[in-house]
Amino acid sequence: MEALEELQDELQGRWVRRVEDDERRRWLEEAREFRPPPGPPTRNDLPAVLRRAIEARDGSGELIPES
Repeated sequence: MEALEELQDELQGRWVRRVEDDERRRWLEEAREFRPPPGPPTRNDLPAVLRRAIEARDGSGELIPES
């Protein structure tokens, strides 16, 4: 969180508007405005492809034990 706050502080300057590359300027503006979610992500927040990799295939929703 500290690193994100430091980055956002540095992106507050007017210099961002002078970046000529539209894609880079948009990325900088999005990083400046990003607000993290209030808590850690849950399993349901993961994309389905990642959930399938960690959940049992029997439909129980149980996690596959770590090896």
